[in-house]
Amino acid sequence: MENITKVDDENFCGYWVRIQRDHRRVSKRFRRRNYESWEEAKDAAIEFRDQWLADWKATARNADEKIQYKNSVTGVLGVHLTTGSDGDALAVSYKDEDGNQKIKNFWVGSRDKKDYQKCYDKAMEKAKKFRDKVNMKRFGVRWINYKKRKGLL
Repeated sequence: MENITKVDDENFCGYWVRIQRDHRRVSKRFRRRNYESWEEAKDAAIEFRDQWLADWKATARNADEKIQYKNSVTGVLGVHLTTGSDGDALAVSYKDEDGNQKIKNFWVGSRDKKDYQKCYDKAMEKAKKFRDKVNMKRFGVRWINYKKRKGLL
């Protein structure tokens, strides 16, 4: 049984439900002695697990879709540096409302420019703001929990 463990030892006899979703952990024990039979304790554990997962799926946006970003040379999650013949740009890859993969570029300019670092920092702030906006729209509170886990908040 997924997320349910049967425990039968001197300290605890019953079923233990443990669930982790979006960095939230839930743990609840169903002691055998509180029910008429092992089967009743098991049914209560299954009911609790199914209800908790149904509630989570109802509130989580795109619950079945994994949030996954790889680190890039910029050192910022989800923001990549692209170099062309006329200069640099920061790019954010995302999915639109229809599920199509898109890339939005934030122009930095040529590395020969005197104020290149200032332009880079400005473009980076815009890129991070855009990344957060599209991910909040797509994942809701799951995006905030993901950023906490990655140490971005």
